[in-house]
Amino acid sequence: MVWRPSSCCCFTLKTGSTIIACIAMKWSILQIVYISFTLLPLEKRLSQDSDPSITNIFTAMKVVIGIAVFRIIISMMLLCGIWKNKPAFMVPYLVMTLVENILITVFFVLLVIFSLTRRHGIDPLTSLLLAVIVFLMTSCLLVVRAYYLQVKESAAGLHATEAPSAMAPPTMVSLAMAPPAMAPPAMVSLAMAPPAMAPPAMVPPTMAPSAMAPLDMV
Repeated sequence: MVWRPSSCCCFTLKTGSTIIACIAMKWSILQIVYISFTLLPLEKRLSQDSDPSITNIFTAMKVVIGIAVFRIIISMMLLCGIWKNKPAFMVPYLVMTLVENILITVFFVLLVIFSLTRRHGIDPLTSLLLAVIVFLMTSCLLVVRAYYLQVKESAAGLHATEAPSAMAPPTMVSLAMAPPAMAPPAMVSLAMAPPAMAPPAMVPPTMAPSAMAPLDMV
């Protein structure tokens, strides 16, 4: 279970996430300015040197500039997601920070292995710097993630409260609004027909006229 902070130092999660986005943006801008105005101009002076290591260094600096530009774009998306409460805009920052943390940790582990195999001690300042960077980036990642989950949960709760009540199925509605069913035609005709008269054979004998006496008895 990943730890979920409820605040960022003495600030709320929203304020802390905003500060983190601004710091990331300013740090990237400083990287671009520093590399562009200090290191890249040296490339022209050292271009005559045939040492491939120097060329690799300047290539790496150009890659760092590209990453810094990409980080500025992601930081702007993070600010937009914070101000407009859109959690989808916060996902790129979370993914990029997680990848950077993993890469820095792997680099630190490889540096330790390399120093042990070569029997050279690790520079304490380098180890401390890497540890501080990993700690700060992990803290920023946890704060932004906590605010991302908070916005996502609040948006889900708002949609749940604003959703209309479920309507009855169409079949039930049609049955409830339908007029009462009328009797079948055959039953209606039977109910409205006059009572059938008894057949002549069913007339009781008492109601029949009396038989006339024979002629010989008169």
